[in-house]
Amino acid sequence: MKQIYLSINGIPSILWGNSSEKLFVAVHGKMSKKDDAVILILAEEAVKRGYGVLSFDLPEHGDRRNGPDKCNARNCVRDLNKIMDYAAVVSGDISLFACSMGAYFSLIAYKDIPLKKALFLSPVTDMVKLVEKTMPSGGLSKEELEDYNYIKANPITKWSVPTTIISGSEDNICNKDDLSAFVNRYSCRLEVVNGAEHYFHTKEQLNKFRNLTAGSLDKKIKTIKAGEDITLKQLEHSDAPRIFGTINSEREYLGKWLPFVEYSNELSDTEKYIKSVYSGPEENREEVFVIIYRNSFAGLIGFLNTEKPNKKTEIGYWLSKKYTGKGIMTKSVNALINYAFGSCGINKVQIKCAVGNIRSGNVAKRLGFKFEGIERDGELLQGGKFTDSEVYGLLKKEYRK
Repeated sequence: MKQIYLSINGIPSILWGNSSEKLFVAVHGKMSKKDDAVILILAEEAVKRGYGVLSFDLPEHGDRRNGPDKCNARNCVRDLNKIMDYAAVVSGDISLFACSMGAYFSLIAYKDIPLKKALFLSPVTDMVKLVEKTMPSGGLSKEELEDYNYIKANPITKWSVPTTIISGSEDNICNKDDLSAFVNRYSCRLEVVNGAEHYFHTKEQLNKFRNLTAGSLDKKIKTIKAGEDITLKQLEHSDAPRIFGTINSEREYLGKWLPFVEYSNELSDTEKYIKSVYSGPEENREEVFVIIYRNSFAGLIGFLNTEKPNKKTEIGYWLSKKYTGKGIMTKSVNALINYAFGSCGINKVQIKCAVGNIRSGNVAKRLGFKFEGIERDGELLQGGKFTDSEVYGLLKKEYRK
């Protein structure tokens, strides 16, 4: 495997693999270095899947073990930002691997970076508690106290990157309750390796890490082709800025028929919505897709109120004003109907729209839905006003592609 040794703003680094648009930034943990066993495994698995991997030494580690900088939170966050600045120049598709305390520093440094995904191994998610747990009886030194105050002033309050966490069942450094709270708060996927401790070092543990890493890398984002210029892409946490940006710039237009617009006042509101989509057991989650038209965000579409025992679902959707009149929504709904009947075992699809929402109703009519009646006060619109809903239905046996 190709390795290029380089210095990034004085930080010893390695670029693993051939030049690639997709890049993993790899952050090691305490008592480790840029080419330790787990980073080597990550590089081997990532490179053969078309990624490059950029790893580097934190202060007092690897080739910096005798350097002037201390390995504290402030210095490490500074260096992580330097590395990300470099990564952003060479790649527009960046993911993150981080281990132990490296994960904690990443959570501070990269909370506002639109990463594609993250893979954490034995992550420290609450450094304040860890410092207090291991604090010597004589108290902290001046340098240690400065570091403690820094991490207290920079709590982990935001993380919107799709994240997989690998943790040992016998980890005696990371608090299980803290990790569980982090997983639930940020809708992470958790893989627990029975018998493993904080540091993965045995052959069996490293093999398990390899297999779980490969599985995480192989996880594909679902896409559905809806037309020559239209793709439905599975909703991701990184889509939040584009979704909120559209809502915020088209409030009057979208708010007429979409009550959630009234409550989407900050980016964090959209991030919470996306987290809600991925909360709960996977088998009960509703699939939601971003509508991409000519590589630009155009709207959302997805299933709701699915009744698996009755093999029935609804489709909800909205489209940015500037993309109306192009047939985008009709093609998108048709593609999702085809997916529902062909891949999801659905027998009936419904569309409900407020009386007077002519554009939405016309989509159902064009696709052969039958008008099934009026649901009285079926929708609560902006401003607390109830309105009746038109109900349209389509059976699998009636569907014509």
